[in-house]
Amino acid sequence: MPTLQHRAIRNRGRNFWAACICLLTTLGLGLPLAEPAGVPGVLITVQGQIRCTGFNVRQVGDKVYALTAAHCLGKDQVMLTDAMTAEGLGVGLPVFIVGDIAVLVYTSDKTVLILPLTDTRPGFGNPIWACGVVQEILQAVCFPGSWSGDSLTYKGYTVYLATLPVRSGFSGGPIGADKGVFAIYSIQLGASITGTTLVQPVIKFLEGLQ
Repeated sequence: MPTLQHRAIRNRGRNFWAACICLLTTLGLGLPLAEPAGVPGVLITVQGQIRCTGFNVRQVGDKVYALTAAHCLGKDQVMLTDAMTAEGLGVGLPVFIVGDIAVLVYTSDKTVLILPLTDTRPGFGNPIWACGVVQEILQAVCFPGSWSGDSLTYKGYTVYLATLPVRSGFSGGPIGADKGVFAIYSIQLGASITGTTLVQPVIKFLEGLQ
C-alpha cells in the first residue's frame, strides 16, 4: 500500500480533477465544468496511507460534508487530504452512515467545490461516468461506463451493478450521469463490473442540515 507522498498527490490530484473536468466537458454533462478555485475532492487516508476516494457534497459555514464508502472507515481515525493541493484537512468525523454510505464532516475556511447529488438513475445501458484513485500508484482517473441497474445483496445491503473499471482505492468515488452524482463505488465484482451504492439517503440527510 503506498504511503502518502504530498508532491506526488499534488501533481496527480491536479491531473485527476482536470481529467474529470475534461471528461465531463466532453460528455456535456450538467456538472460544474470550470476549473475549481476551492477544494474539488478529498482523499481518505488512514495511518498515512490512501484508502479510498471521497468528494464534497455540502458546505454550511466552515463545515464541509464529504461523501465516501462506509467500509473505508474501519476502526482507525480517518484523515482527509485535499486532492488538489495535498493539504491536510484534518480529521473527518462520521455524522451519517447507512449501508455502505458514509458522510464525514470537516472544517475549512475556503469555499469548496460541491458535486451535486441526484436520486435520478439512468436507464439500462445508458452512459455514466466515474472517478477514483488508483491506490497502488497514487494516480487518480475519470472514465466513462454504462449503467445496468441490476441489484444484488452484499453484506446485508443492496448494491446496483455498473460496467466500470474498478481498482483498490476507488471505493467512495463518485458515479454520475447527466443530472449529477447518483451513486458511489462500493465493491469490486470483476475487472470491469462494480457494485454501487445509491446516494439517495444522503440527499435526505443533507436537506435537514442547517
